[in-house]
Amino acid sequence: MNNNKRENQHLCFQIAQAYSLATVVFVVTMITISISFGFLALSLYQKSTNEDIQQVKSFQPLFEILDKIIEEFDNLTQMSENITSPYDGWFFDLPREIEDYEITYHPVDCFLDINHLDFKLISKQLDLSSDLEVPDYFFAESQLAAIPDEQREFFSIYMLPNFNTCDPSRLQEFMKSWNFEESVIQDVVQKINYYRTEDYWKTKKLLIDEEKYKNMNTQFDRNSKDLLYILFDSQGTINLNFVEEKLFQHAFKICHPKGNAGLFWPKIAGKHDSESTIDRLQDIFNSQDYKRYEKMFSIDSKLFKITIKKNEHQLETIVRKYQNTRGLVKFHFFRNMTKIIEPEENN
Repeated sequence: MNNNKRENQHLCFQIAQAYSLATVVFVVTMITISISFGFLALSLYQKSTNEDIQQVKSFQPLFEILDKIIEEFDNLTQMSENITSPYDGWFFDLPREIEDYEITYHPVDCFLDINHLDFKLISKQLDLSSDLEVPDYFFAESQLAAIPDEQREFFSIYMLPNFNTCDPSRLQEFMKSWNFEESVIQDVVQKINYYRTEDYWKTKKLLIDEEKYKNMNTQFDRNSKDLLYILFDSQGTINLNFVEEKLFQHAFKICHPKGNAGLFWPKIAGKHDSESTIDRLQDIFNSQDYKRYEKMFSIDSKLFKITIKKNEHQLETIVRKYQNTRGLVKFHFFRNMTKIIEPEENN
């Protein structure tokens, strides 16, 4: 009986050893697999990280060129002219190439402001489809694509609110997006409604003139007074030096429904054909009546898209030209609107 007991104990010991060995093998195997997966994950991470680093390095020169462009604009702050033309002047003299990088400057405020004008008004004038889905606040590029090509070319999504023509409800949404306090938003809207009549488009002058516009600054705190001039405007921005005929006709009809755009376009076209700069609105419109058109048209541009490109690498940014509280010309680069265009987006 003792022999049987010893045999049973020996068998249990062998089974225990077998289980222990299997456990050890299993643990070692799992550790080996974990380490292998760890090395694989690390390898993939390093590859991804290296690719990201290489991508950042490939785009870094674009930002270096942008810094050089900003320096070019900083050198323009002493200018006094409020004229922007493709034919001469400060805009004409901007560098179109730096270190083999192609640079283009495109006025993006020489259009109808689809995001801040009364949408019912411009929809009626351009006969936009009633099926068009209108966003609560602003059109993004993807939503703008829903408008047919022959109408979409008249609009810009980059423009800033004009206190003389903007829809107050859309202005409120714009100011909220820039984190203005609600009390400031309401004060600005109340002042606009006080200055403007219901038929503000039909008036023969700016209801919010330069002096009243400056007084709007009392609504902003001392540290943000320049925002009045960076983020807003009180005059028209469709620059007659850049405008095309169909856009001019539509904008004219919004500004003066009973007027005849055909009386004025030949003067504009003549200037374009001769590559001559229009430097006064009264040279195009009647000298007694030109103030009617200041709410829509201009001889200056204040908002530009800058594109820097070399091969497949491309950067875009938006810059605002403005006069600060002391009347000095300044340029504000919207860093939050700077973006890299991936190669596939260029195709």
